[in-house]
Amino acid sequence: LAAVTTILAALVGYPVAYAMTKASPRQRASLLLIILAPLLVSVVVRTFGWLVLLGPNGAVNSLLLGLDLIREPIRLLYSETAIVLGLLHVLLPFAILPIFASLRNIDPDLQRAAQNLGAGPAYAFWRVTLPLSLPGIAAGTMIVFALSSSAFVTPAVLGGARLKVMSTLVYQQ
Repeated sequence: LAAVTTILAALVGYPVAYAMTKASPRQRASLLLIILAPLLVSVVVRTFGWLVLLGPNGAVNSLLLGLDLIREPIRLLYSETAIVLGLLHVLLPFAILPIFASLRNIDPDLQRAAQNLGAGPAYAFWRVTLPLSLPGIAAGTMIVFALSSSAFVTPAVLGGARLKVMSTLVYQQ
């Protein structure tokens, strides 16, 4: 679960961090506020919010039923999917911020130089920007993996008694 959460955090966090580097200072400040605001709320409160959203009569099932995508509520709560969603919500800022810091330190002239030498924007990104941002990706993934593998509240609440993770097993012992 920690590995899945880490991979998803990197895949979701990189485009957000990249968009933040391309945004105007005002937009960047707004995005930073949106990213950091959830950190001001307790993990317990955020986890219980997911309990409400993923329940049998929660917003997710109500939306799917309202759109006629399903005939009866899906069991989302007390599943590995619920744990990963909850952990991703809690830990996504810890992936975005190191990647953003790494991207901010890349000289924009390097990508322009690659494009002047004949590389298209996508090729310049893959050959210049992405490799130079690897330290930020590494830092973000290590932080998310460490925090998600040791998380206690989110797996205990969203996974229930049926799903055992390392932190709950350590607590029970």
